[in-house]
Amino acid sequence: MLLLGGAEVEPLRATVAELLGHDEVVGHLAGMISGLDVRYPDKSDAPLLGGRAPHWELTTETGPSTTAELLRTGHGVLLDFAAGLPSEAVAGWADRVRGVAAAPPHGPGTGSPSESGGTAVNAVLLRPDGHVAWVDDGTTPLHAALHRWFGAPNP
Repeated sequence: MLLLGGAEVEPLRATVAELLGHDEVVGHLAGMISGLDVRYPDKSDAPLLGGRAPHWELTTETGPSTTAELLRTGHGVLLDFAAGLPSEAVAGWADRVRGVAAAPPHGPGTGSPSESGGTAVNAVLLRPDGHVAWVDDGTTPLHAALHRWFGAPNP
């Protein structure tokens, strides 16, 4: 309507143009249009849970990587920051979820799991779309999150 409407939408065009001069409005609209503002509700208070995973630069067992690179396969990713989860943790979902041991990102402004609400996070399960499906905060077992987001395990 804004693009193809006639003179009758001119006041609306002027209002939208004025609003687009504010960074907060632009950020809000960009999030809505791109879907990056989607947050899946959960009962946990973990700040990362349900939102998009931050762009983390990670050091994995195969070298440097990022969250985006790890998700390129179209599979879920279990990021183990504490090297404490056995590889069997995702064995039943190996065709859908890949376990990756990684050093957590460090430094201010990295959005690191340890900065998220001041609570250290030992592991994060990422859905293929980049949303955080589970964090190791002691409230939800990994098995329950894997079953919820990736279905039943293979026998």
